[in-house]
Amino acid sequence: MTQAYLSVEHIDITLADAVTTATVNISAGDVAKCTPLVTYRMGNTDPSDRGSIHLDAVFLTGPNRIQVTRAVGQEEMTIHIVVVEWDTSVVSIQTGTWLITSTTANATISAVDLAKTWMVMPYQKATSGDSANRWLIRGMISTTTNVIFQRSATTGGNVSGHFWTIEDIDGGLWDIERIIGVTVTSTSDDFTIASVDTTKTFVVGTEEMIGGGNRVYSIGVAELFDATTVRYTRSNDFRNMELDLFVVELLQSGDSVQRGSLTLGSGTETDTATITSVDLTRAFANTPTRPASANSSLVSYQVGIFARLELTSSTVIEASAADNSSVS
Repeated sequence: MTQAYLSVEHIDITLADAVTTATVNISAGDVAKCTPLVTYRMGNTDPSDRGSIHLDAVFLTGPNRIQVTRAVGQEEMTIHIVVVEWDTSVVSIQTGTWLITSTTANATISAVDLAKTWMVMPYQKATSGDSANRWLIRGMISTTTNVIFQRSATTGGNVSGHFWTIEDIDGGLWDIERIIGVTVTSTSDDFTIASVDTTKTFVVGTEEMIGGGNRVYSIGVAELFDATTVRYTRSNDFRNMELDLFVVELLQSGDSVQRGSLTLGSGTETDTATITSVDLTRAFANTPTRPASANSSLVSYQVGIFARLELTSSTVIEASAADNSSVS
């Protein structure tokens, strides 16, 4: 069996109220081989400036470390990051930056195999603006040499961030199916994919909202429903959503994926689930897309859509969010 990574490290960072950036040393030997998987939760008060609820991440050297940054420091943010250091003899990593000033931005990359490459992209919103169509960004490897980032709003402040492409150059680590620019119009929409092994497949991606307003309760979550279906579910279909998704099917005999759901209701800041025991030096937890806001009457509905996900032990996964959230 080919091992795709050199190390997996779990890191916790807290940005206190009024703090915009923090840096933590990491154990990885080469940051050029690393990618971050980032989830976070906000405090319990909705900040007046939405630049405080979005986060970017970047690796630095001298010493090797990861830095997280948000544009504005309002309310506490509690962050969990999984740093994966890949074996670049079998996995190729490319990273870059992007900046949206209107509706789209593009970044050029060295040619990749689209059937073997997926992507992660933390980002921050640079200036204030409530409407979700201003700060929900979808990103996709659109051609073998281009990555595109899109939102539906033409104004409302700049949005910037980093991205990492992750390519199987060994050829036997994973297969990728891309779902590009599909539109969600109802509370449950299905998208057909080629048949996969559900015990070895996960979905990761991004989304944008079509139309303005503070309609975060129209945001849902994409997940693998069965061997030939990806399903997007949400509680309200007030706004249409457009999705860019990567369906990642792992191919190695020792690989496995566990899937489930966690629900956080009003007054409940954490939920846990028991999983089959995993090796924490090889495992990570992540959400396919942003968690779903399920209650249109939330007072602090902006902070309520962000949930922090963490493997707290080899058999327990925990989600946490603001105490007035209603997400899953």
